Amino acid sequence: MKKLIFILTVFAYQAILPAAAQSNELMANIQALMSKYKEGDYADVLTLSEKMLIQAEKEFGTNDPNYAIILSIVAASQAEMGQSGPAEKNYLASNA
Repeated sequence: MKKLIFILTVFAYQAILPAAAQSNELMANIQALMSKYKEGDYADVLTLSEKMLIQAEKEFGTNDPNYAIILSIVAASQAEMGQSGPAEKNYLASNA
């Protein structure tokens, strides 16, 4: 169920983002993370998404939907790894 919610959340964000706000590289990286997430490689997804989050913050700021997408990936990975406290905090922040 968590995987379904995660995937739907990411697809919903992608649908509402204007094309100009999405870089091809960023979208490719998000797709790669989604593939790794579906495979259950949560530790790798968490490491990569945390790095992408820093990049997205510098490039877009924390109020941008691109940042929110990546933050939701961080939260979903944390949840899958049993890090419920940080996962909840990040999930709520991604939907603020």
